Formats: sequence, C-alpha cells, structure tokens
Amino acid sequence: MTNFAILGTNSIKLQASALVQWTQSSNQLTRTASIIAFERCHQLAKHLYLLVLHISYEDVYEAVTLIAQCISNIKTSVNGPLQKRTNILDLDWFRSIDIFYDTALDLEWTELSIFNDGSYIPWTINQNTRNIFYQKQIAHKINVQMIETIELLTSIMNIHLNTGQNMTINTSAAFMILERASFESFFNTSIEQIENARIHIPVNFSSNITNNTIISLRSIIEPLASADKSQSNTNC
Repeated sequence: MTNFAILGTNSIKLQASALVQWTQSSNQLTRTASIIAFERCHQLAKHLYLLVLHISYEDVYEAVTLIAQCISNIKTSVNGPLQKRTNILDLDWFRSIDIFYDTALDLEWTELSIFNDGSYIPWTINQNTRNIFYQKQIAHKINVQMIETIELLTSIMNIHLNTGQNMTINTSAAFMILERASFESFFNTSIEQIENARIHIPVNFSSNITNNTIISLRSIIEPLASADKSQSNTNC
C-alpha cells in the first residue's frame, strides 16, 4: 500500500479506508507495521492539505475522519503494551533479540544494559527490558508524529469552516470537535463531548486575545492516552 500513488481525493479516501481496516485490530500491529501505517497516513494528510481548496466539504470531512481513525488506532497500538492494556507481540520480541532495529538505538540500549559496577544485567531481564525500551522509543516517535498530523488535519478542517460553524468527528476510534467563533463567544459556555464529558471556559478566562478575535477551538478525546501522559489538553 505504501507504493500506491496518491492521485486525488478518491485515492486518499480509498487508501485511508484500507488503513483503518488494517489498523483497527490495534493489538495485532507490530512496531514496524505501526510506523509504516502512520507514515502513510501522514502522507495522505499532506496530500489532502494540498487539495483542500479544490474539493468539497463532504470529501474533506470523510478523508479527515478516516485519517483520524487510522492514526488513533496506531497510537493505541504502540501505547497499549506500555500501559499493560495489551501484550508486546512475539514478532516484536524476536526482532528486538535479533537486533532488528537501527544501530543508534541499539548502542543506546547497550549503555543502559550495564550495571553501575560494570557487570551485565541477566539475559532474561535484559531482553524483556530491552523490548520495553524499543517499545517506548517507537511510542515516543508515534506520539510526536501524532501531534504534527493532528495539527495538519486541524488546518484542513479550519479552511472549510466559517465563523459560527463546527466540524465533529465521532467514531469509536477518534472523537474531535473543531469550532470557529469569536473569542468571547466561548466565555462561560460548556462544550459538550462524548459520554457526558464537557469543557467549561469561565467568563473570567485570562488571555491577551481580544474578545472579537475569531479563533478555532479544538478538543480531542482519545481512547488511550500516551503512556507518559494522563492529562487532558485543550488547545486554542
């Protein structure tokens, strides 16, 4: 799939749909498959951004929804083992033993696998910890790319929104709302999410933004947070 040409909107939607199907069993994705799928999703998002001024709102919404589902599936896949929600796959285990990954990472691991007195950690503990080490490295890479891709999708959605409008993605894999309105219109209001969740912005919210400035407010609920984070973030 990574070799398929991206020829237009229909091509983006078709490939994104296939990636959603491929990644929906997130507990069966290897680390390598996760990276390949995520990079393809990011490429699709970049191509969609280049086309956004020439395609309909409906096409934008469908493509963004599919890409958002795909990257959410992948993020769940790589963070699940670190939160003990899923197990690291046997293939990933064997690849870590066989030094499947690049030299720079392996050199870093070698430095971590030695006790302070210069002796080595026992093999069983060593390999298990080594496997977790690689999982954390991949999860960190995906988490960073996730932020970049979400920013790109937000820019795409924002182009098709007028003041007072919003776009909502509501699937089992991803929930995101983007609203465009004046800054003061968000004061003392509650923004409804899924499962009765709400975001409330107090009337005395302090900011250097003038009240009549048009802003976009994005809120996201993910099925599984990053392994190194448990807090919610709201971005304006």
